[in-house]
Amino acid sequence: MDILISVTAKIAEYTVEPVGRQLGYVFFIHANFKKLKTQVEILKDTKEYVQQNIRTARRNVEDIKPAVEKWLKKVDDIVGKSEEILAYEGGHGRLCSTDLVQRHNLSRKASKMAYEVLEMNTEGKSFDTVSYKIVIPSVDCSPPKVPDFLDFDSRKSIVEQIMDALSEDNVHRIGVHGMGGVGKTMLVKEILRKIGESKKLFDEVVTCTISQTPDFKTIQGQLADKLGLKFQQETIEGRAPILRKRLKMERSILVVLDDIWEYIDLEIIGIPSVEDHAGCKILFTSRNKHLISNEMCANKFFEIKVLGEDESWNLFKAMAGEIVEASDLKPIVIQIVRECAGLPIAITTVARALRNKPSDIWNDALDQLKSVDVGMANIGEMDKKVYLSLKLSYDCLGYEEVKLLFLLCSMFPEDFDIDMEELHVYAIGMGFLHGVDTVLKGRRRIKKLVDDLISSSLLQQYSEYGRNYVKMHDMVRDVALLIASKNDHIRTLSYVKRPNEEWEEERLSGNHTAVFIYGLHYPLPKLTLPKVQLLRFVGQWMEDKRVPVVETLFEEMKELKGLVLENVNISLMQRPSDLYSLANIRVLRLQECGLESIDMIGELKKLEILDFSKSNITQIPTTMSQLTQLKVLNLSSCNQLKVIPPNILSKLTKLEELSLETFDRWEGEEWYEGRENASLSELKCLPHLYALNLTIQDEEIMPKDLFLAGELNLEKFVINIGCQRDGRYIYENNTSFIGIKMESGSCLDDWIKILLKRSEEVHLKGSICSKILHSELVDANDFVHLKYLYLYDDSKFQHFIHEKNKPLRKCLSKLEYLNLNNLGNLESVIHGYHGESPLNNLKNVIISNCNKLKTLFFNYNLDDILNLEQLEVNVCEKMEVMITVKENEEATNHIEFTHLKSLSLRYLSRLQKFCSKIEKFGQLSEDNSTNPRISTDSNTTNIGESFFSEEVSLPNLEKLKIRSATNLKMIWSNNVLVPNSFSKLKEINIYSCNNLQKVLFSSNMMNILTCLKILIIEDCKLLEGIFEVQEPINIVEASPIVLQNLNELKLYNLPNLEYVWSKNPSELLSLENIKSLTIDECPRLRREYSVKILKQLEALSIDIKQFVEVIWKKKSADYDRLESKQLETSSSKVGVSTGGR
Repeated sequence: MDILISVTAKIAEYTVEPVGRQLGYVFFIHANFKKLKTQVEILKDTKEYVQQNIRTARRNVEDIKPAVEKWLKKVDDIVGKSEEILAYEGGHGRLCSTDLVQRHNLSRKASKMAYEVLEMNTEGKSFDTVSYKIVIPSVDCSPPKVPDFLDFDSRKSIVEQIMDALSEDNVHRIGVHGMGGVGKTMLVKEILRKIGESKKLFDEVVTCTISQTPDFKTIQGQLADKLGLKFQQETIEGRAPILRKRLKMERSILVVLDDIWEYIDLEIIGIPSVEDHAGCKILFTSRNKHLISNEMCANKFFEIKVLGEDESWNLFKAMAGEIVEASDLKPIVIQIVRECAGLPIAITTVARALRNKPSDIWNDALDQLKSVDVGMANIGEMDKKVYLSLKLSYDCLGYEEVKLLFLLCSMFPEDFDIDMEELHVYAIGMGFLHGVDTVLKGRRRIKKLVDDLISSSLLQQYSEYGRNYVKMHDMVRDVALLIASKNDHIRTLSYVKRPNEEWEEERLSGNHTAVFIYGLHYPLPKLTLPKVQLLRFVGQWMEDKRVPVVETLFEEMKELKGLVLENVNISLMQRPSDLYSLANIRVLRLQECGLESIDMIGELKKLEILDFSKSNITQIPTTMSQLTQLKVLNLSSCNQLKVIPPNILSKLTKLEELSLETFDRWEGEEWYEGRENASLSELKCLPHLYALNLTIQDEEIMPKDLFLAGELNLEKFVINIGCQRDGRYIYENNTSFIGIKMESGSCLDDWIKILLKRSEEVHLKGSICSKILHSELVDANDFVHLKYLYLYDDSKFQHFIHEKNKPLRKCLSKLEYLNLNNLGNLESVIHGYHGESPLNNLKNVIISNCNKLKTLFFNYNLDDILNLEQLEVNVCEKMEVMITVKENEEATNHIEFTHLKSLSLRYLSRLQKFCSKIEKFGQLSEDNSTNPRISTDSNTTNIGESFFSEEVSLPNLEKLKIRSATNLKMIWSNNVLVPNSFSKLKEINIYSCNNLQKVLFSSNMMNILTCLKILIIEDCKLLEGIFEVQEPINIVEASPIVLQNLNELKLYNLPNLEYVWSKNPSELLSLENIKSLTIDECPRLRREYSVKILKQLEALSIDIKQFVEVIWKKKSADYDRLESKQLETSSSKVGVSTGGR
């Protein structure tokens, strides 16, 4: 009976249940349609959420992950199919209908589609991030050689002593002290240069300038920028633990805190103590020995003294030239050098000021250096020397404009990054540039003046993240402030208010003409500044709100010409008589401001520069048409701007610069009642326009001949036609960009062709790609400025450059960056080219979603691509061999890619080889010479053939990522590699390569990967070991040489993995510097873990079954010291974050 019941139950299971399910499709059709409709709506919401994140990422200059773009395409496809099914809703008949088959089929489709939609929705919600930070071309991180005085014996010995101290294990804080201008910062730069050259002392070096008024939030930001860390937290307290954790991720790191004036609590900032991270060392510079030795607790400190007579003379001579040796001049020069008192800053500025000057100027300079200034009664003797030296350099500047600009720079806070564009705007506002009638001429004049100040050592030039700026040395700034206090034209005031401080209103009064107030917040101070001409406020957020500023705050400022407000709320809605104090204003910048009403802005009729960038402006007031003197209108990043009324822009006929790239609501040429927005034709009324940032959302609204080619004066432009500026790679300061998506088939206007030829960066989308590159622009002089090229969504491209396309290959000599995405018929990037190098500057190539691509460079001259630094290929399912080069009888035995630093390969299911000589993969057939097919008898790799052959050398490769290359069986050859090949690898990531055989690395790779820091292997089903076993091996003896720099090891879902490099279960005990360890879903890997290893880990995720029982039996007091900050457990897994103790 039991058997009968069991059999009956099984029959019911296999018959009744499926039948019931099929009948359910008929009965529950309404529910299935409703479920599908609901799921589709949820999916649309998820898509909108993802797209919003994409828009945010693109504004942050980040690239979108291919998986996200692929998901979006799938969503569009599945939503379309779902809506086709839902279109039948209501047409499926009643239950008693004779068309029950149709009813069943529709209900079944709706049910299954609802499940698919649900899965897509789940996938969309699983995206932690939709983008990744763009890879900037790697550059040499070592600072350049600093001025010659650091080569003197007195400096060399100090540098050597400090370098020795930095290498001592028991020294964690080092101080460098000396008077201002003695060269502390320059000496530290020399030390950092040497550290960069050695590449052994520290894994990472970060620097930050503190200054007299330290802002902890700014300090955290500077350190985070150097580390590539992006804070989500706003408060100092919230950022500190994140920064501390990031610093502790580096095995050895040097933090340089330059120019400290008072005690700094490093714990508050997030800099770990020696007890928290022994690998973190700190180098301070200060004028105060007591501060660094007693308060900042430096283990060792070094004094930088003034230069001796011989070193002072040699430095002066190097700066002033051989003229100082002239017999009639040398006695005077000796006295001048003596007056500089051995201070490098004084010697340098005076020498450069007197270089190539006649002898009477030298005599006068000596008289000035010996004079006593009546305003220097309270200045110390040495500071007097500095003042007189710098004052002499100021006097030698020669003409008034450069002197005024020098004094104007003193209005910025100490150690402030001074943007040259700001200097230009402020100079225009104060009106001291003579004979300058255009913005362009003014910008050129400012560049000349800044260059003069840099040449005179009165300003220091910096370049970082693609941005150029200048700074004032703090002693130079002190002298400039003192000079400015007696100047009739430029009297500066810089006021930095810290949070929770009271206003010092007595400082906010006087006859200052240029004022900078940083940290403005409510309640507002009383300002008594009757002579001020230039005023800049930077507001401070208070409880997530901007500071409100009313225009009555300026009513006593009758001479105001330039007003710059940042991060405040303001309205301009008073009666014209109430705006009298702003009547003479020439510059108005309201950046990142909340604008409540600006209707009365038309009363400011002398305005020449108007800037609303990053503000919340939604509509341009009609009164703006009265600003007929306006030369610059900046509406960049005004994302809420929706309305530019007609006939406003056309009245601003003096405009030279117009920025409104985020506005995309232009209307066509046809006039109609109630029209809301302007048409593009209004731009034809701006004959002086030379800089334009513009988005044309649709080619259909673009008038014919928007600009006449013969009258096109644009020198700076960022123009999008039919597309957005996405996939950004280069820095934001590129000023010649055009992006085009035009599918109408009409010919390009001449003005577009001209701008294409002038552009440094070009984005092309759709069929316009092949049309422009292979049809319309084929002259050898085209694209001679092009550095960055993006091509998207073109189905006609077969080859980017073909051997027959001679004009194109000759005009890309400056191309540095190439990004090809979704080119459906692309078969090769460069095909069969030999001769002069068309791409000898090409450094970065990124290819995505090109599913007919078989090889990147086919039958190509290898010398032309050896400068590549970054190579990335994604989702190219037919890619087999990345590079095939022509066999060269004179070639050496190996192929070396000297500059390649980053290689990323993802979703390349047929990939076999990185590089091969063409003879190994067959010759091209005569009748198919345009198609780089690899012969069928050679298109598979045998087990013994590796992705990187022993002939390939990549001596500077630092990052290698391979994902879902399912055809790969070996990555590295078992044979001996070229010396130094792969020796710089720091990070290796291998994912989902399920055909990799037995071991990933051959045994000879163990001693090659000495720089390896991160090793991540996931989802490789056949791997049995990571490194080929070399037995016997003594773990203790091998520990100094086995992956000594590895600090992160992750092994996940490797079901056949039995060992890492040794079958000894204690192999991992030699990883002395490991900080993060993950071994999960590796059931055959059983390792031992010591207390020492567990104590040093900051992150641990491991199967609990893999802990050898002996470890738990040997618990000691050391285990009790392990502090668990985070513990996630399941039946088989334990995850621990130990905090590094």
